[in-house]
Amino acid sequence: MESFPLDRHQYKLLHKVGKGKNSDVYIARCRTDRRQIAIKINHLDGAPHDVMNLRRGHSNWMVTRHPNLVNYFGSFNVGSDLWELCELIDGGSVLNIIQYAFNHGFKDEVLLASILKPVLTFLAHFHKGHHIHRQIRTNGILISRKGLVKVSDLCFSSAMIEFGQRKNARFSVQGATCYTAPEVISESGYKESSDIWSLGIIAIEMATGKAPSSNLNDMEKMKAILVGPPPVLPKSSGFSQTFIDFIQLCLRKNPEKRPSAAQLLDHKFFKNAQDSSYIHRVLMKQLPPIEEMFASLHGEEVKKIEKTLSAFLSCHNWDFDIESLLADEPCTQSMFVESPLAPIEPTVQIGRFKLTRQLTPTPMP
Repeated sequence: MESFPLDRHQYKLLHKVGKGKNSDVYIARCRTDRRQIAIKINHLDGAPHDVMNLRRGHSNWMVTRHPNLVNYFGSFNVGSDLWELCELIDGGSVLNIIQYAFNHGFKDEVLLASILKPVLTFLAHFHKGHHIHRQIRTNGILISRKGLVKVSDLCFSSAMIEFGQRKNARFSVQGATCYTAPEVISESGYKESSDIWSLGIIAIEMATGKAPSSNLNDMEKMKAILVGPPPVLPKSSGFSQTFIDFIQLCLRKNPEKRPSAAQLLDHKFFKNAQDSSYIHRVLMKQLPPIEEMFASLHGEEVKKIEKTLSAFLSCHNWDFDIESLLADEPCTQSMFVESPLAPIEPTVQIGRFKLTRQLTPTPMP
């Protein structure tokens, strides 16, 4: 496998091409040999991060190899940021592609099957090794210009077997989103079937342009997932019963009744799935370069962040040795990186989730 230096001075950040709640993704060039790479910069001071869980996730990613998984090359700290070095997938995420050109989703079922099948193929492999992804969503499904589909970001993945014993479920939760399975919200825990629920939500999002309940606030979203019926495609969507059936299987409320990833690969929806050349021809060939697509979606924000990052790098010439820190077992067992101050807000606890509602200031008379 390729290797890259774990030193931020060895990289030139070229273009911002992705963003998350507490992270940004850049195309970068290695100064020593001019190879291009993707660097994800996680802002650890923007939200709580359990360092030990991040370490375990990175360990899973480092040792997992699959044609439909983005390669991970290592990470290091720059100030309070964690830089992850990953294989560059030059076409962008499914989310960015939808936002840029397909606001109402992909209507070509062959294309849908051709993108979803590689994702499911990876999940079947990952689940066979008794691991769960826990963060599968459209911004983590990447497509190259040539049409290759790869799953990214195993930072919060988890093993279902530890010390030779299978765990019944995993209970640490990585945030309430529209992709979260009902059993996770109700504290029954994560299993492989929770990834299958997320895949069903992804299928609806790819077909319609929006994930179910994405327009709701966190409390409404959790209520809809917990007590509402499983999401379905709109009746007027015009999709085949085969595709509708595939989604219904993924979104069974009872996790024990969801098929496994391996079983779903035999579903007749994938009978007409094509290889990467089809995705290239009907989709990627029509799109601009990833940096142009992202700049079109987030133009002014990109300029502002790049200016801030440039100023930061120019005055921070020290690195934080994460490997030495992580080697200190007693320290890392209880280490969290958190914002120093939290706003005073009313809170509501649902299961393992704490929901907050901002108070609106009342103007003085």
